[in-house]
Amino acid sequence: MLLLLLLLLLLLAAVARCSAVEFAACPDKPATPDFDAYAFQGKWYLVKAHDFPQAQGQPGRLSCIQQVFTANEHGDMSYKIADYDKRTQEAYRWAPATALERENASSDDGKFVIPYPREEDIPVSPLKHYILSTDYINYAIIWGCFTNERANVTLESYFVSSRTRNLSNTEEVDRTIPPEVELHDIDQTDCP
Repeated sequence: MLLLLLLLLLLLAAVARCSAVEFAACPDKPATPDFDAYAFQGKWYLVKAHDFPQAQGQPGRLSCIQQVFTANEHGDMSYKIADYDKRTQEAYRWAPATALERENASSDDGKFVIPYPREEDIPVSPLKHYILSTDYINYAIIWGCFTNERANVTLESYFVSSRTRNLSNTEEVDRTIPPEVELHDIDQTDCP
């Protein structure tokens, strides 16, 4: 959980510094229709990201990022994320599993949220975690969004995952992610 929170804080700091957009709430985006959580579950490698620490002059940091998704009987999921720091050659550090709940329990699309407890002094929305597009066997395009109501700032980011350490076909990525969004490669070479 600490690693997940650290990644989230790093992501939020990078996005706030580079591309904060003011909204009253996260915008709505279309997600994968008829999303099959069972077909989606398993290991994915994060191969590209928007506003991620590698883009902030920290090569080798948070390399070899893996995600493991697990579906449950209700169609909700959980996921774990791990990274390997090539600079220190530290073993994979796995964050505890994080729940992904359907944004709308009666919908079968790829819209999920990570529910955070709302505290009076920290007015934040649940983190939206949408699977915008996937073919289940090669690629997944994920969009995340988080709103800080006190600051009236909405932070968005895009992630591209692959079942292999490199994504050979990027046509769907190019069609799905807006052209103004700059994606950065996540180093997946020479991973243990």
